[in-house]
Amino acid sequence: MNRVPVWAVLDYTGHKVIQRELLLVKVSILGPEHVLAQMKSRRASLPSATDLRSIQQQQRAQWSSGDVNEVEDQIEIMSPSSALRQTHDHLGALTELTDLFKGKVVDVSSDCLSLELSAKPDRVDAFLKLLQPFGILEAARSGMMAMPRSVVLDRFENVDELEVEDVGSGVDASMLPPG
Repeated sequence: MNRVPVWAVLDYTGHKVIQRELLLVKVSILGPEHVLAQMKSRRASLPSATDLRSIQQQQRAQWSSGDVNEVEDQIEIMSPSSALRQTHDHLGALTELTDLFKGKVVDVSSDCLSLELSAKPDRVDAFLKLLQPFGILEAARSGMMAMPRSVVLDRFENVDELEVEDVGSGVDASMLPPG
């Protein structure tokens, strides 16, 4: 078992804090029907029409419990140009969604997009829920980080008269690592 060194544990109970969490997520831009194939193979190129047919045949086998005619209607074999248009649409939608959440696109490949988001934990949860229909291939979250808010002083107040409560963290700064 690897142990992570803990330098300090600070109790911010009763203090106003800034909370953030970091999310790195890899999302399919090929569509949800290709997620299983991507997770298995992690190829670096777009699937060809032959690959699409084999994936769809696997899906047909999985859906064989339903009505065959209904399954045939749900599955459409895409031409490479229609797959490219769909990929472009998904890429645009994911980029726009990431911009709305003030995130960043950190990597783009032919079949997936890597996104970064730093936000409050509930906002990260909402972002992940909105990404699920596209097909999440991988995700990593940092966990919540917190820092106390700074005291705001009015420039026009007499600083000598201001009573500032010392809410020290109880940690000796000389015992913390440099940096």
